[in-house]
Amino acid sequence: MGGALKTTKTIYGSYPEDLSLGSATDVGRGRQLPTTSVDQLHAELAHWYGVPNDSNMELILPNIRNFWAAGAAPTLGLFS
Repeated sequence: MGGALKTTKTIYGSYPEDLSLGSATDVGRGRQLPTTSVDQLHAELAHWYGVPNDSNMELILPNIRNFWAAGAAPTLGLFS
């Protein structure tokens, strides 16, 4: 990946304030609802590799428009 990838041991998204059963992010059976989609992470990586944030991104990640508007700049800041 070269030197562009930030390796700062960063958590992307929000860490749950309450991990108990029945909390706002609890989806049952010990699972927590994430605040950052894996599609967001993959889209930012694809964008870094040169895939434009347009219909080409949607071919790779069909659900990306739920998390990232077409033409918008990357939101997570994975790369410096």
